[in-house]
Amino acid sequence: MKRFIVASCLSFVLAYGYMASANAEGLRVGARAGGAMNFFSVPDSPSEYDAGFGFGGGAALKYPITEQLSVNPELGFYYRSLGGYSMGSEKITMPEMAISIPVLAQYAPIADVPFYAAAGVQLDIPFGSKYKHTYAGKSSSDDNKNRSSVDFALALGVGYMILPDLGADFRFAANLTQPFDENKAGYETSLMSIGLGVTYYFL
Repeated sequence: MKRFIVASCLSFVLAYGYMASANAEGLRVGARAGGAMNFFSVPDSPSEYDAGFGFGGGAALKYPITEQLSVNPELGFYYRSLGGYSMGSEKITMPEMAISIPVLAQYAPIADVPFYAAAGVQLDIPFGSKYKHTYAGKSSSDDNKNRSSVDFALALGVGYMILPDLGADFRFAANLTQPFDENKAGYETSLMSIGLGVTYYFL
């Protein structure tokens, strides 16, 4: 897992270095914070899964291609829950940490209006994944050994630049890979999320 973290940080640093050398004047550097609701499901299961919540933040870059089009890679660290379900009187939730690396293209269709649409992909590297059991006011946890090592998702969103350096966005992500390793879990799974975020560019 340490190798994943180091590789993710190194990739972001290399991307920053490349963009800075290619267009130092136009590159923006900032920070993003946000929260999301996660919707985990097992298509063939009769159980109903509750939504989980996650929050976190990290670094954001904005590399302009034209006045209306930009590429926006991010590197974030998040605490989140994939959701939960009940088995009789026992409540089971699935908390974890994750490194998130979305790369989105942002397009502002009207040059003088600070509204934009975004589309791209998102790579998440979960770690510390657990099953948390709560029963009769007591809780315990064990490792989630069914968890896939990476999530790869399609990401779509819209946003608005409230100020030249401050923007807010709504984002939807749908996993293209299964969040649980089917060979280990023995069944198919799916994961989607919707979230809100705020980005501030300080450079």
